[in-house]
Amino acid sequence: MNLTTKRLIIREMQFTDLETIHRYASDLEHVKFMTWGPNTLEETKHFLNDAIEKNQAIPRKSYDLAITRKEDGQMLGGIGIYLNDAMNEAMIGWIIHKDYWNQGYVTEAAFALLDYGFHTLGLRRMTATCDAENTASWRVMEKLGMRKEAHFVKSRIYRESMGYRDELHYAILKDEFLY
Repeated sequence: MNLTTKRLIIREMQFTDLETIHRYASDLEHVKFMTWGPNTLEETKHFLNDAIEKNQAIPRKSYDLAITRKEDGQMLGGIGIYLNDAMNEAMIGWIIHKDYWNQGYVTEAAFALLDYGFHTLGLRRMTATCDAENTASWRVMEKLGMRKEAHFVKSRIYRESMGYRDELHYAILKDEFLY
């Protein structure tokens, strides 16, 4: 599976992506708002092996994809779409290396993934969540046209040392998606 945008190619993750993935997955600055990490090399290997295995499943419910720059093939980060059991709704999520923050890459990749989910997979609704203090992530959700559906107070532990944190839930319906 490859999705192409103006500046990006969104493709299947490969074993050769390990070093690049580990660069951001092992760095606390990158994962401070995630429920996982920072990863050891073994944890990153496990994630990548699991992602590649799930990408082969039939029916496919999990898509862990690499965000790469079209001009040079550089992997910038990862993006995923995870279908529910009924295969009519999905959650999306992303992470990008800090060298590429604030350049619109995540918004561009997520828009392409919403389009794929609604028009290729036939989904009716897509969701995304984030730590309430992850301003960059919820701004992406809003740029995509997603609406905030909930603000859960102290509902999830993102980092054990940080305790329980607030979480935001966003969603968009197929007929709300502007394409």
